[in-house]
Amino acid sequence: MDVSDIIARLNTMGFEDTADDDKMDVINDTLWDIESRQLWPWSIKSLNLTVNGVSATPTNLPADFKSVKWVTDTTTGNTLWWERLDTIRNRYGSQLSLVQDPWCFFFQGDTFKFYPIPATASTTRYVLDYYAQQPELTTTSVEANIYMPPRHHRAILLGAASKIYQIEDDQELAQSNKQDYEQRLQTMAADYIKKQYVNPDQIFVIDEDDEWTY
Repeated sequence: MDVSDIIARLNTMGFEDTADDDKMDVINDTLWDIESRQLWPWSIKSLNLTVNGVSATPTNLPADFKSVKWVTDTTTGNTLWWERLDTIRNRYGSQLSLVQDPWCFFFQGDTFKFYPIPATASTTRYVLDYYAQQPELTTTSVEANIYMPPRHHRAILLGAASKIYQIEDDQELAQSNKQDYEQRLQTMAADYIKKQYVNPDQIFVIDEDDEWTY
C-alpha cells in the first residue's frame, strides 16, 4: 500500500472530512507504535562504516539508525562490545582522543561513538548491523518508503482508524478497530519473529573472551 492507498481506504471508512495532515499524524503514530512493539526482522540493515581518524562517530551513520544489533571488525573478525558512557569517562578520561583500533562503542545521548577513535586507514573495516527507525511518511510516500512488509500494511489502516475514531469520540468503533489492530500485530509477530525451524535456539557465551569465567 502506498500512503495514498491508506488515505483512500480511510476515506471510504467515513473520514473524508478529516484533514490529510491529521490522517498523516495517526498513520505515522501507528507505524511508530508497531515499530516499538518488537525488534522486527524487517528493520535490520547493515553497512560498512566510514571514519575520518578525527571523530569518534562514523561519518556515514545512517539517518534511520535506531539501535545496534552487532558491530564486527572485518579485519580481525572480532566483535566490538558496548560500554557505558560513564565507564569510558571514568577509565579513559585522559585518553579520549586516542586513535587506534577500537575495541568498543558507546553512546553519548543517541550518538554512536567508537572508543578509541579508529584511524582513517580503517574506513569501511567495521560492519554495523542495526535496527532502523521508520522515517516519517508524507502523503506522497510510496510503498517502498514503508519498512513494514506490504502483506501486513492493513495493520496501519486499522491502527490509524482506531485513533481517528477515538478523536471523534466514537468509542465503539475505536475499540473494534483497536481489537482488530492488536490481533493483526499478534499475527505479524507469529509470521515474522521466528525465521527458521532447522534447529532450536542455542545459548552461547558472549563475554569479551567468549569463555566461561566461573
